[in-house]
This record gives sequence, C-alpha cells and structure tokens, in this order.
Amino acid sequence: MSMRPISQQEKGFTLVETLVAITTFSLVVIGVMGIFGQMLIIQRRGSAAQRIQENVQYVLELMAREIRVSTLAPGQDADCITTTKDTLSIDHLVGAGSVTIVYSVTPEGVVQRTAGGTMESISSPDVVFTDMYFCVSGSGNDGQQPRIAIVSSVRDANSVSDEVFHVQTTVTPRRLDLF
Repeated sequence: MSMRPISQQEKGFTLVETLVAITTFSLVVIGVMGIFGQMLIIQRRGSAAQRIQENVQYVLELMAREIRVSTLAPGQDADCITTTKDTLSIDHLVGAGSVTIVYSVTPEGVVQRTAGGTMESISSPDVVFTDMYFCVSGSGNDGQQPRIAIVSSVRDANSVSDEVFHVQTTVTPRRLDLF
C-alpha cells in the first residue's frame, strides 16, 4: 500500500471555518438561554400574581361573609366622601348577642381581624396590602341599604418587581330587618 500525498481539497476545516462555526453555535446558545431566562421571569410573575389573587380572594371573602350578617358598629361614617379610613368595625351577631369585629391593616401590610379582644392575621406573609380603604355609604336610617366598598392595593412580598394589584369589591349586609 502506497502513501499518497494529501491534496489541497482533503485537508479538513480551516481555522476561519472553525471560528465561524463556534461563533454561530455561541449565538444560538445565547439566544436560547435568553429565551429561557425570560420564560423563568414570566413564570415567577405568574406565580406571584396567583399568590396575590388567592390571598386577596380569601381575605375579601372572609370579610364579606361576616359583613353580610352584621351591622355597622356605632361611629362608622355613613358617607363615602372620606375614603381614607383603614379600619372597619362591624357588630357580628353570634347567638343571642353580638361581637364587635374590627378589620385593619398594619404598617407592615398585614390584614388583621380583631374579635372579642383576640387579634389574628388573616392575610398571608407572601403578600403586602399597601392600602385598604373602607368606603361606607347608606346609613340604614335614610332608607338606603348600607354598602361597604373595600378598595385594596396589594403586591407580592417576595417579588423583585414593584407590580401592584388594585382590587375592589362592594358588600351589602343581608340583615335588612336590623336597619
């Protein structure tokens, strides 16, 4: 078997061809990693939004359930002009008597429920209620049914983004015989 000389066409890849291939591969990998990073950010935002929604829904539903079978505690403004209130007091009927329940937001953004001297946090530490206003309208004595609008601003406690969700609901007590 004889050795034949390698011709110019059979030498393999040149240095320029190798560099072009490596550069092309690197650009594709960088693009794919960028897309993957954006997908992680979107997934985290979605998880944060879901946590906020679930917690706000729990807090507002708990408050609404008690407001529906309660009356406004004495001293509650019966107008919707002042919306800077951050506490709500209701008289919740329990058996033959009633218990005053106060909802408030701490400076740390935790919603608290005080009933019969016992204070408990009803919001998760995963979310921060930056604002919560109670707008009371209809005093019951003016022939209108009382309405309590609850306006909240909520953000995720663990998120690096400053996205704030604004939530509002209106609740009317069902016990019209008391007004």
